[in-house]
Amino acid sequence: MSREILFRAKFKDKWIYGYLLAVGEDVVVISCPKDKMYYSCDAETVGQYTGFRDADGDKIWDGDIVTDGDDRGVVSWDDNTCRFVIDFDGYRSDFNGSWQDELTIIGNIYDNPEMKGARK
Repeated sequence: MSREILFRAKFKDKWIYGYLLAVGEDVVVISCPKDKMYYSCDAETVGQYTGFRDADGDKIWDGDIVTDGDDRGVVSWDDNTCRFVIDFDGYRSDFNGSWQDELTIIGNIYDNPEMKGARK
């Protein structure tokens, strides 16, 4: 079984997608296979691909804001349980593939902080 392990982070105002190479205090280096470049990105914006896609077929990343049609939630990694979760307003949900077709990405906590935790 293989799993696609990818990361994203912001370089200036642009999202860079690729492989995490080095982590510093304020900077991470992302290797982008698409253009064969290395980027020094903002460490605060690093997110990992969950391995799942939303109802539109878009990759879901750590830090994405998703909706299930009723509520908005933020995808994050839970260190205590070693899994991705979704924090909705007032409750936490397991993040697994069983209901990914019901989710739609509507933003992320870096580009759309005003949407974080807000009900639809």
